[in-house]
Amino acid sequence: MAQRIPNLNKIRKATKLLLEAIGEDVNREGLKETPERVARMWQEFFDMREYNFKEFAEVDTLHNGFVMVRNIPVNSLCEHHLVPFIGTANVAYFPKVLENGYKSIIGISKIARVVYKHSYRPQVQERLTLQILNEIRELIGTDDVIVHIDAQHLCMSMRGARAGISTTTTLDFDGVFKDVDLRREFLMLVNKN
Repeated sequence: MAQRIPNLNKIRKATKLLLEAIGEDVNREGLKETPERVARMWQEFFDMREYNFKEFAEVDTLHNGFVMVRNIPVNSLCEHHLVPFIGTANVAYFPKVLENGYKSIIGISKIARVVYKHSYRPQVQERLTLQILNEIRELIGTDDVIVHIDAQHLCMSMRGARAGISTTTTLDFDGVFKDVDLRREFLMLVNKN
């Protein structure tokens, strides 16, 4: 039987070694269960990465605007330091017009799941933004997609520059969102309270 990814035994051992390496007593009350907790956390991350979906609907609609899901939680780990970065993603797309005049849309919860799928791993925000854009584009079959992420990187606020509550913003877009006015409309909705 093949070893399930991630290898939970290796994660437990590595966590214990790390704690010992920084001078902690791995048998003290607060840390005894930490290797197991860390292994379960990585299992949760892995489970989100493996989520796969291809669910569409064809709708007869006169709606001519874009579909937008705002404030999707982003919880990821900086791949350089394995420290969290947290924030929100905002995703919009124009439904693909089909030959029969109907439009192809994806369930809005699937958009959030695409964000989670690519967030739950060691990551950099720039790549995350592009991965979300590419998967939404592929799922819907249209280039008319835009993704905005705003996140606080604890690797910047806890160490290094110690930049407090600064955030990093990334924006990736294609298709009709290359139009400056359309991007401006999207960003106005992102910043709407």
